Amino acid sequence: MDLELSEQTAALRRRTRALIDSEAPPIRLRNGTRALDDAEQWAAWKHWSARLYDEQLVGRNWPVEYGGVSDSSPMDDFIVALEIARARVLPHLFFATFVAHSIIQFGTEEQKRAFLLKTRSSEIVWCQLFSEPGAGSDLGSLRTRAERRGDVYIINGQKVWTTQAQNADFGFLLARTSTEGAKHAGITAFLIDMKQPGVVVRPIREITGTEDFNEVFFTDAVVPVTQRIGAENQGWAVAQTTLAKERINVASYSASTRNALDDLIDLARQIKARNGSLPDGYRHRLVSLHAACQIVNNFGIVIATREQNGKPRTEDPLIMKIMFAETNMSVATFALELLAEKGLYAEGDPTAVENGRWVDLFLYARTYMIAGGSSEIMRNVLAERVLAMPRDE
Repeated sequence: MDLELSEQTAALRRRTRALIDSEAPPIRLRNGTRALDDAEQWAAWKHWSARLYDEQLVGRNWPVEYGGVSDSSPMDDFIVALEIARARVLPHLFFATFVAHSIIQFGTEEQKRAFLLKTRSSEIVWCQLFSEPGAGSDLGSLRTRAERRGDVYIINGQKVWTTQAQNADFGFLLARTSTEGAKHAGITAFLIDMKQPGVVVRPIREITGTEDFNEVFFTDAVVPVTQRIGAENQGWAVAQTTLAKERINVASYSASTRNALDDLIDLARQIKARNGSLPDGYRHRLVSLHAACQIVNNFGIVIATREQNGKPRTEDPLIMKIMFAETNMSVATFALELLAEKGLYAEGDPTAVENGRWVDLFLYARTYMIAGGSSEIMRNVLAERVLAMPRDE
């Protein structure tokens, strides 16, 4: 684990902090990947995302001709993401990085020219069209079909839990092009225009009261063959590139956990000052949570160091996601226990503590244990593919 930053990375940290101080939009963050309230906020987020790319703070490991830098390193990416998350400001737009890496690795030169620079400028906003009602963590069971007809594919089917689909210009779609062979073998990846006829987006109102996720329905939607990523039936390999980038978001996980812990400690101090003490055993639990959060933070540095040294482990992102999700859930649960009935009042209620911040965190914490692969699925993957344990038939 490398705790010392190179001068290059230290300078990058200073530039990141300076840009945050001078240009980050003053928009209140909510837990998780949350929709913004109005068109003005959405425009501000797009502009902020473009500025992060302009300053080469994100997308640094893209090809130089598409805005990357020649001397980028995984530690640089980790530090920038950590600073953005610690400052509690908006990150760059969702899924842009994940989709871009699939285009960079599997796309044609024409696709790179058509999509990468427009992604950096926020002219194109992306969503990820993977999960379906019967294929969430098990993407091999997806049923959305892509039928080739000459120079186009015709898409029919349904996706669900699609973050920010209501704001997206293009979607990164997985669809079935063959039913032959293993269930993962007949999947193909596409870039699909979300504004075309035949694509219907329906927001899903969540228990938190927001509508970040959506159902997406395809009825004879058209995708040109030129917008297929990789070869036909190669979609599973393409998807793994995206999922690996999604699950390795260790800096944001580390900072989010630390932020929640800092807020929890402040909350405990307020309750102690008001009541004179904390209930029996609560101090010990707070210390245990502090240790758990520090482990998450340190493991994030370990992962970044391994990436920096060219020795990444495929299991690390899975372990990190499980650790973060469960620690985050523990922090939120403990906060509601401290607040007792006062913690149950949600945003908008005049009696809500911190405008319902803690009950919102608690309700959203469960999402992290499901999205991007549930904790149960992640454990199965680790057991079977890393530890070579027998499958649970």
